[in-house]
Amino acid sequence: MKGLYASNLVVENRVGVSGQLAVLALKSARPNGSTMLVCPMSILSVYPHTFPKIGYNALPDLQPVGNCVTTDFALAVGAAVPERVTTVAQFMEWCKANSDKASFATGATGSKLHFAGIKLGMESGVKLTHIGGRAQNSAKRSCGPASRQGRSTRSRRRLHNLMQSIVR
Repeated sequence: MKGLYASNLVVENRVGVSGQLAVLALKSARPNGSTMLVCPMSILSVYPHTFPKIGYNALPDLQPVGNCVTTDFALAVGAAVPERVTTVAQFMEWCKANSDKASFATGATGSKLHFAGIKLGMESGVKLTHIGGRAQNSAKRSCGPASRQGRSTRSRRRLHNLMQSIVR
């Protein structure tokens, strides 16, 4: 973007409150076109309906200008899940049998991934506990995407197998 949009470009990562701090920083910036926000669409479309109080009104305060990225969802499991679990169906059966360990983590509470995890649990008849945002670092015993740091070959193989079962 440097040279195309501006002579200088500064990236400032404002994390917190599921991305709302970044929106508030943009809202308080001078309205001269020199500040932009790159964020998930959920900040504009989902958060106003899921958070009881946010410090912005999506449509009057922000002007969407384009889509810059498309993402897919992936499911990874932690070390608590046995290696024999290689499909989503087997994973959900494992969660039913181990309900005390049935949790999943996402980068932000109220995000599309959060809702996808809830929907997966509902469709499977499993209550999955959500661990959102910075709390996911403490979720080392989780069976969902809150997997431990340091992926082993076994973990990568299990992730590959689970992802294959999702796209079939």
